[in-house]
Amino acid sequence: EVSQQLVQDQKRFASHQTPGVYLQHSAMEADTGRSSSDADRIDSIVALHSLCDLRLVDLTAWPEFFDDMKEDIQSECGRFGDVSWVWVDKAAALGSAWIEFAAPSQAEACRAAMDRRWFAGRRITAELWSSEMWNQFRQRPKREAPLPN
Repeated sequence: EVSQQLVQDQKRFASHQTPGVYLQHSAMEADTGRSSSDADRIDSIVALHSLCDLRLVDLTAWPEFFDDMKEDIQSECGRFGDVSWVWVDKAAALGSAWIEFAAPSQAEACRAAMDRRWFAGRRITAELWSSEMWNQFRQRPKREAPLPN
């Protein structure tokens, strides 16, 4: 059931363009790509959804909103392990972000702790993504900011 839901979510996200912001946190990840193989990254990515209602955010009055959101997510998710990067989807009306951890066990700990938790007044959902799902997601055309390799 979980893997079917992940595939459905991936198809839903891959079907539209999503500008976003990306924050790199690890020296392991350079502009030229990663040193680790995709096999090392299976299920080390956590997707968080329903983080906020962007209809209620005045981006003119709070232009650093997405940067603040990334910092909050980095801080909170960093409690569960080494965060490699955080990417916030600026087009998701209910706020979504993806976080890669150094190890799958860290990602699972984050998912378990964050799923159905309250964040900024909203109940969020957390799910694990495989590197294959992430690769398909990041290959969509036209991004406002680069996505991790």
